[in-house]
Amino acid sequence: MVCVQLTKDSVGICLPDINLLNSTYITIPYPNQTKTYLVNGVATDGYFSLDYTRKQLSSVFLTQGVYSRTNRFDGNGFTILTVDDLLTSKQKPKGIWLNIQHDAFYAEHKLSMRSFVISASKRIVFSHISSPEVNFLRGISSRFNPKTTKLVFRFMAKNDVDPSTIRLMNLF
Repeated sequence: MVCVQLTKDSVGICLPDINLLNSTYITIPYPNQTKTYLVNGVATDGYFSLDYTRKQLSSVFLTQGVYSRTNRFDGNGFTILTVDDLLTSKQKPKGIWLNIQHDAFYAEHKLSMRSFVISASKRIVFSHISSPEVNFLRGISSRFNPKTTKLVFRFMAKNDVDPSTIRLMNLF
Protein backbone atom coordinates (compact mmCIF):
# COMPACT_ATOMS: atom_id res chain seq x y z
CA MET A 1 0.00 0.00 0.00
CA VAL A 2 1.31 3.41 -0.98
CA CYS A 3 0.21 6.40 1.09
CA VAL A 4 0.12 9.47 -1.13
CA GLN A 5 0.77 13.10 -0.17
CA LEU A 6 0.79 16.06 -2.58
CA THR A 7 3.52 18.63 -3.06
CA LYS A 8 3.01 22.33 -3.75
CA ASP A 9 3.29 21.55 -7.48
CA SER A 10 0.72 18.69 -7.28
CA VAL A 11 3.19 15.82 -7.51
CA GLY A 12 2.06 12.68 -5.67
CA ILE A 13 4.78 11.47 -3.31
CA CYS A 14 4.95 8.24 -1.32
CA LEU A 15 5.02 9.00 2.39
CA PRO A 16 3.14 7.26 5.20
CA ASP A 17 2.16 10.41 7.08
CA ILE A 18 0.99 13.91 6.21
CA ASN A 19 3.59 15.29 8.65
CA LEU A 20 7.03 14.93 7.07
CA LEU A 21 8.67 14.99 10.52
CA ASN A 22 7.38 11.45 11.07
CA SER A 23 9.29 9.83 8.21
CA THR A 24 12.01 12.16 6.88
CA TYR A 25 15.03 14.22 7.85
CA ILE A 26 13.32 17.39 6.55
CA THR A 27 14.81 19.54 9.32
CA ILE A 28 18.33 19.14 7.92
CA PRO A 29 17.81 21.03 4.63
CA TYR A 30 14.92 23.15 6.01
CA PRO A 31 15.51 23.94 9.71
CA ASN A 32 12.96 25.92 11.73
CA GLN A 33 10.19 25.86 9.13
CA THR A 34 7.38 24.17 11.04
CA LYS A 35 3.82 25.26 10.36
CA THR A 36 0.50 24.53 11.97
CA TYR A 37 -2.43 23.26 9.93
CA LEU A 38 -5.82 21.85 10.82
CA VAL A 39 -5.74 18.19 9.81
CA ASN A 40 -9.14 16.54 10.19
CA GLY A 41 -10.08 19.28 12.64
CA VAL A 42 -6.95 18.92 14.80
CA ALA A 43 -4.23 21.60 14.92
CA THR A 44 -1.06 19.81 13.83
CA ASP A 45 2.47 21.24 13.99
CA GLY A 46 5.11 20.00 11.59
CA TYR A 47 6.39 20.05 8.06
CA PHE A 48 3.91 19.40 5.25
CA SER A 49 4.51 18.40 1.64
CA LEU A 50 2.14 21.09 0.33
CA ASP A 51 4.67 23.73 1.42
CA TYR A 52 7.41 22.33 -0.85
CA THR A 53 7.84 21.52 -4.53
CA ARG A 54 9.00 18.10 -5.68
CA LYS A 55 12.37 19.62 -6.53
CA GLN A 56 12.76 21.03 -3.01
CA LEU A 57 11.93 17.63 -1.49
CA SER A 58 14.45 15.82 -3.71
CA SER A 59 17.17 16.66 -1.16
CA VAL A 60 15.18 15.23 1.77
CA PHE A 61 16.10 11.76 3.02
CA LEU A 62 13.82 9.15 4.56
CA THR A 63 13.96 7.80 8.09
CA GLN A 64 12.12 4.95 9.76
CA GLY A 65 8.80 6.31 11.00
CA VAL A 66 7.84 3.18 12.94
CA TYR A 67 10.27 3.15 15.82
CA SER A 68 9.62 -0.48 16.76
CA ARG A 69 11.21 -1.50 13.45
CA THR A 70 14.91 -1.68 12.74
CA ASN A 71 16.74 1.57 11.96
CA ARG A 72 19.31 -0.13 9.74
CA PHE A 73 17.98 1.73 6.69
CA ASP A 74 18.19 5.16 8.33
CA GLY A 75 20.99 7.33 7.02
CA ASN A 76 21.34 5.33 3.78
CA GLY A 77 20.35 8.24 1.55
CA PHE A 78 16.97 6.95 0.42
CA THR A 79 14.96 9.83 -1.00
CA ILE A 80 11.23 10.40 -1.31
CA LEU A 81 9.69 8.55 -4.25
CA THR A 82 6.91 9.85 -6.43
CA VAL A 83 4.05 7.56 -7.43
CA ASP A 84 5.49 7.57 -10.97
CA ASP A 85 8.88 6.43 -9.60
CA LEU A 86 7.23 3.11 -8.72
CA LEU A 87 7.06 2.32 -12.44
CA THR A 88 10.75 2.93 -12.99
CA SER A 89 12.01 1.03 -9.94
CA LYS A 90 13.93 -2.21 -10.50
CA GLN A 91 11.29 -4.26 -8.69
CA LYS A 92 8.01 -3.17 -10.22
CA PRO A 93 5.05 -4.02 -8.04
CA LYS A 94 2.40 -6.30 -9.60
CA GLY A 95 -0.45 -4.21 -8.26
CA ILE A 96 -0.32 -0.75 -6.79
CA TRP A 97 -2.66 0.10 -3.93
CA LEU A 98 -2.97 3.83 -3.33
CA ASN A 99 -4.09 5.03 0.08
CA ILE A 100 -5.50 8.57 0.05
CA GLN A 101 -5.88 9.79 3.63
CA HIS A 102 -6.26 13.57 3.34
CA ASP A 103 -8.12 14.60 0.19
CA ALA A 104 -10.19 17.24 2.04
CA PHE A 105 -7.04 18.74 3.61
CA TYR A 106 -5.37 19.18 0.24
CA ALA A 107 -8.58 20.55 -1.30
CA GLU A 108 -8.66 23.25 1.41
CA HIS A 109 -5.23 24.31 0.13
CA LYS A 110 -6.19 24.33 -3.56
CA LEU A 111 -4.59 20.98 -4.41
CA SER A 112 -6.63 18.18 -5.95
CA MET A 113 -5.91 14.61 -4.94
CA ARG A 114 -8.78 13.57 -7.23
CA SER A 115 -7.10 15.21 -10.26
CA PHE A 116 -3.77 13.64 -9.34
CA VAL A 117 -5.23 10.12 -9.03
CA ILE A 118 -7.22 10.38 -12.28
CA SER A 119 -4.20 11.76 -14.16
CA ALA A 120 -1.86 9.10 -12.73
CA SER A 121 -4.34 6.36 -13.65
CA LYS A 122 -3.72 7.17 -17.33
CA ARG A 123 -0.10 6.00 -16.83
CA ILE A 124 -0.45 3.47 -14.01
CA VAL A 125 -2.98 0.72 -13.36
CA PHE A 126 -3.99 0.75 -9.71
CA SER A 127 -5.29 -2.48 -8.23
CA HIS A 128 -6.88 -0.69 -5.24
CA ILE A 129 -7.53 2.86 -4.08
CA SER A 130 -8.51 3.32 -0.45
CA SER A 131 -9.59 6.31 1.58
CA PRO A 132 -11.49 7.08 4.78
CA GLU A 133 -13.14 10.01 2.95
CA VAL A 134 -16.47 9.00 1.43
CA ASN A 135 -16.71 12.00 -0.90
CA PHE A 136 -13.29 11.29 -2.39
CA LEU A 137 -14.28 7.72 -3.26
CA ARG A 138 -17.63 8.90 -4.65
CA GLY A 139 -15.85 11.53 -6.72
CA ILE A 140 -13.58 9.04 -8.48
CA SER A 141 -15.88 6.01 -8.66
CA SER A 142 -17.17 6.69 -12.18
CA ARG A 143 -13.59 6.96 -13.51
CA PHE A 144 -12.49 3.44 -12.61
CA ASN A 145 -13.48 0.00 -13.86
CA PRO A 146 -14.37 -2.11 -10.81
CA LYS A 147 -12.88 -5.19 -12.52
CA THR A 148 -9.49 -3.47 -12.67
CA THR A 149 -9.45 -1.12 -9.69
CA LYS A 150 -11.19 -1.79 -6.38
CA LEU A 151 -12.25 1.24 -4.35
CA VAL A 152 -11.96 0.55 -0.63
CA PHE A 153 -13.47 2.55 2.20
CA ARG A 154 -11.05 2.58 5.15
CA PHE A 155 -12.70 2.83 8.52
CA MET A 156 -11.45 5.57 10.77
CA ALA A 157 -11.03 5.42 14.53
CA LYS A 158 -14.31 5.49 16.43
CA ASN A 159 -14.31 9.23 17.22
CA ASP A 160 -12.49 10.57 14.14
CA VAL A 161 -14.26 13.01 11.87
CA ASP A 162 -14.56 12.42 8.12
CA PRO A 163 -13.75 15.92 6.84
CA SER A 164 -15.48 15.25 3.54
CA THR A 165 -18.85 14.67 5.20
CA ILE A 166 -18.36 16.56 8.48
CA ARG A 167 -19.89 13.70 10.45
CA LEU A 168 -18.61 11.77 13.41
CA MET A 169 -17.75 8.23 12.37
CA ASN A 170 -19.36 6.64 15.42
CA LEU A 171 -19.79 3.10 14.19
CA PHE A 172 -19.84 1.19 17.45
